[in-house]
Amino acid sequence: MAKTLKRVLQGALLSLLLLLVGIIAIPSLNQRSYRWFLQRALNPEVPVTRIAELATLKGAVLLDARAQEEYTTSHLPEARWFGYPEMQTDALAGLAKDQPIVVYCSVGVRSERMALKLRELGYTKVSNLYGGLFAWVNKGLPVLDARNQPTRQVHAYNRMWGVWLREGEKVY
Repeated sequence: MAKTLKRVLQGALLSLLLLLVGIIAIPSLNQRSYRWFLQRALNPEVPVTRIAELATLKGAVLLDARAQEEYTTSHLPEARWFGYPEMQTDALAGLAKDQPIVVYCSVGVRSERMALKLRELGYTKVSNLYGGLFAWVNKGLPVLDARNQPTRQVHAYNRMWGVWLREGEKVY
C-alpha cells in the first residue's frame, strides 16, 4: 500500500512539475531546461542510452513503449511496437535475454517503467533512450509513419508533455 501511495504522489508531483514548467517556460524552452526536467523525472537506477550511442550498440532492438496511435503516427526506424501500459509480448519474439534492448517513449517516463518490467522478466541489457522520441526529433533525426515512410508528424501525447517537442508537426 505504501509503495502504491508513493507512486501516486510521485506521479502527482511530476504532473505538477510539468504544468509549472509548461506555464513558465513555453516561450523559451531549450535543451538545458529539457535536461533539467529529465534529471528529475527519470530513475537513476535504470540505465540510459543516449542517441549518439545507439549506433555503437551492435544488435540492439528498439522497443516503442507508447500507445498504438502514437506509434502509428511516427516511430523510430526499425522500432518494434511494445505498447504501454501492457506490453505486447510478440515484440519480444526471438530476443535473447542478453540482447541489447533500448526502450523509448515520448520523453522516457513510460519507457523507463517498461524497461523495469523487462528486467523483471530476465532481460539483462535493457536501457531507456534518454530524452525519448522527442529528443530524437528535436535533433532533426528521421521518424517513420505506419507505412514506414518518413514523416514530420509526431504524436505529442498531450499539450502538457508536448511542450518538450520543438521540431516536427505535433499531433494530439
